[in-house]
Amino acid sequence: WQGLIFRLEGGAVSACSVSAGAAEAGPAGFCLALGEPGTFRIGKGASCTVYYSDDGGGVRLDAFSWPLVLRSRKPGDRIRNAVGWKALDKLLAESGLPQEARKLAPVLEDGSGIVALLAASLGYKDVYRYNADLITRASPGYLGIAMKGIAEDYAARR
Repeated sequence: WQGLIFRLEGGAVSACSVSAGAAEAGPAGFCLALGEPGTFRIGKGASCTVYYSDDGGGVRLDAFSWPLVLRSRKPGDRIRNAVGWKALDKLLAESGLPQEARKLAPVLEDGSGIVALLAASLGYKDVYRYNADLITRASPGYLGIAMKGIAEDYAARR
């Protein structure tokens, strides 16, 4: 997160980029630390609701460890798949998501790396980290994440 300043403004956390030796250059993305389910504000107009679910939608409860970080996508982000690692940029391009919308796809991360690319918030399919141990086990439940109001101002800029 080098080059970013995080601010707490009115109960919301925002991130701003900083030019080398210069003043701030506006919103550079979002980064939200999650220790448990709840409803959280992102910037001034967006929110995120994290909840437990049994309906089969969301991230399996046994596929991650707390705490989690919900954040903007960064250059170089990769997620584990069945044959190795795949760049999120490439996954988003293959999904057919328009170029301008790709920077809006939120990323969910735990201490072991990226857990999910949450493209469903943009009308596309979510992508989850591959874990062969989970294939044969029934899920103990799911963690749902509902995003509202994520706009370009809150997305990571390249």
